[in-house]
Amino acid sequence: MTVAVIGEVLVDLAWRTGGAHSVPHPGGSPANVAVGLHRLGRPTTLMTCWGDEPPGELLGAHLDSIGVEVHRLRPHHHRPGLPGRRGGTGCDPHRRGVPGGGHYHRGHHDRFGQ
Repeated sequence: MTVAVIGEVLVDLAWRTGGAHSVPHPGGSPANVAVGLHRLGRPTTLMTCWGDEPPGELLGAHLDSIGVEVHRLRPHHHRPGLPGRRGGTGCDPHRRGVPGGGHYHRGHHDRFGQ
């Protein structure tokens, strides 16, 4: 049975001590859960959305390189890459249903079910 993970993907920016430039790291709690389940061999689908700008391209390439199945939804707002209110992604994966039936995990910023 497939586990659907629902929630945000994001790019963390980290600076080395004394460094002048940040280093981007793809992540987000739900994305990390999906990657972990995939690496454990559990059929997993990540339901999320991101914009078409460079950070979004980084996220897509990262998930694709790992092999995580993604159901990418388009944001409701017209400004790609900007989160919805209070950390939400501005898209609603519940409208699509949970792939494969059964289990799902929602991220802590997920406002979809509220």
